Amino acid sequence: MGVVAGFVLYVLERRRCDALACRMAGSRLTLALLIVASLVVTVSIALDRFPEATSDLLTRVMSGDASRTGHGREQVR
Repeated sequence: MGVVAGFVLYVLERRRCDALACRMAGSRLTLALLIVASLVVTVSIALDRFPEATSDLLTRVMSGDASRTGHGREQVR
């Protein structure tokens, strides 16, 4: 909700500045940070909602082997 509120405030300020013909300070940086924050929140929600996919992803990253998924491991003899 905080990121959405940030986007709403950004748009409102942008409209205000356009109406007053003023320059919005830091608009590109603010927009870039809002986009990064929304990506972080989206990824964290996706990883939380799909724990099996998260487990597979972490297994691949930690082992360095993209062919193993972590499920149904074969026994080493």
